Amino acid sequence: MLKYRDLGAILFLIATFCNSEAQNVLRLGDIEINQGEKSAELLVELSNQSLITGFQCDLYLPEGVEVASDEYGDYLISLERTTAKRHTISTMMQSDCSLRILCTSMTNLTFTGNEGVVLRISLDISDISAGKYSLQLKNIVLSDPEANRYESPEAVSHLFCNSQVQNVLRLGDIEINQG
Repeated sequence: MLKYRDLGAILFLIATFCNSEAQNVLRLGDIEINQGEKSAELLVELSNQSLITGFQCDLYLPEGVEVASDEYGDYLISLERTTAKRHTISTMMQSDCSLRILCTSMTNLTFTGNEGVVLRISLDISDISAGKYSLQLKNIVLSDPEANRYESPEAVSHLFCNSQVQNVLRLGDIEINQG
């Protein structure tokens, strides 16, 4: 028979588990560019209460935006809060045109700190119209040194493409934009 103290202990464990899940998350930063710009940088941030050794996620970009690559076809994604000796990045294009990103540590080392940028992703931008575009991380899973799994909610940010100003007339401190 369950007693009140047993029920209290069970509720405490559930609350602790739910709380830790919500506090191990990946987020995306917003990007602002002017129409005609051909590149940008997308920041992926990790906020972690637990020690995190690695993560996996799928990156969805709008039409006209791609992850930049070097002359060998390798995506230009750099690590933060760690070093290349501690963590590695693997990527694979998925059938739904998302880019799966896997960041792992073969030596089970954790990211430093509990908050901040973990990835810098270079983006190539083709001719896109002025407007607001969604960037998403889905299927986010983080792992700790004991191989515990933490699912993070989907991360959504935006790329804001400002229209290109054609003509600017300056009268002292006053600017008149046309275009």
